[in-house]
Amino acid sequence: MVRCVDPNGGIHVPADGLSLPVGTICSPHCPPDWIIPAGMQMGGSDNTAFVDQSVCECEGRVCRYSDRKMKSCVPGVCSGEPYIWRFENGFSHPGADEANFNPNFVSCTNLMPASHPDPKIAGLPALGSKCSIECAPGFSFYEDDTGPYGVYTNGKLELECINREHGVQWNIFQDAWGNWNDCFSDDERPETCQMYPQCVPTGQHIPTGRKKRDFDFENFEV
Repeated sequence: MVRCVDPNGGIHVPADGLSLPVGTICSPHCPPDWIIPAGMQMGGSDNTAFVDQSVCECEGRVCRYSDRKMKSCVPGVCSGEPYIWRFENGFSHPGADEANFNPNFVSCTNLMPASHPDPKIAGLPALGSKCSIECAPGFSFYEDDTGPYGVYTNGKLELECINREHGVQWNIFQDAWGNWNDCFSDDERPETCQMYPQCVPTGQHIPTGRKKRDFDFENFEV
């Protein structure tokens, strides 16, 4: 939502056909629990290309706003379910599979109230929340104690909801994603996909104390 303040202090909401005087300043006005993202806007656009405010200015008889690329508000929450399907891009173990994960987050902190009046906010993890990913019964994280991302504590990988390059998003994706919200390079080669966790059949994982993720599976026997 954008709110404009004219030189006399009057507050306006832009609408088709609405004319405002020279010197009017328009800026994002976020609803409760919405925020301005720190990073990219949708479509891979760098947020530094967007402005905090736009001013009605005139040059001769031509009037226009100083900039139309204004920052926008987004819900200050992360997804309430892990993007398990994205992890597949980082699987290197032959026994790794999406189905090996618990499809739900566990041990979440700081959830928005389920009774929140905004359905885009209600019940979701707020900015700063921490939620954990775990494997399904019978499966273990491929690297048992510490993986390429974070620390596995009691069989869980804790993620944090943060506001950074990719707006409000879980930190593992903030670190793994490039310009187009994936872990691939511009020429579509896996680049940071190895950050993603893998759940493999228990007994095929690397035991505590060994931290070798990438090795030759060509002769792996199951």
